[in-house]
Amino acid sequence: MNRSIIAIAILIPLATVLFVTLNNRADNDDSPASEDSNAATATETAEKHFSAEITTDNFAEMVKSSDQPVVLDFWAPWCGPCMMLGPYIEEIAEEYEGVAVVGKINVDDHPELAREYKANSIPLVLVLKDGEVVERYVGFDKKMPDEIRGKIDELVSP
Repeated sequence: MNRSIIAIAILIPLATVLFVTLNNRADNDDSPASEDSNAATATETAEKHFSAEITTDNFAEMVKSSDQPVVLDFWAPWCGPCMMLGPYIEEIAEEYEGVAVVGKINVDDHPELAREYKANSIPLVLVLKDGEVVERYVGFDKKMPDEIRGKIDELVSP
């Protein structure tokens, strides 16, 4: 009987989280996830809008050697908060084109980069200058995009 209670105690919160996540994705028509729940389509949609898709192959060139501030969004196509943050990161990429490198790192495709930058929770947004992390944002908060913009502005002002 104790095992049944424990199983129910675990399953109810998991079912609740799944239900809320799926409802949020269905209600948010502007998010990349609502366009198509297929992970490949979500990845393709994200790649079209960002100034850089960061991979292990181009990481040194795009991030370590950049003389511009770099904003890295560690994400996954199955992550609800990542999908909510995505459109804001797209706006930042467009606003700061030529001023900052904005890129996405899919943690499923590039786990070694996720490990290197301790992306244990996603979404994780890092702001780097001269290859060094100067700011770290974990999770999704509606104030975060303005904080990221403020940090970029601070780094590019003389």
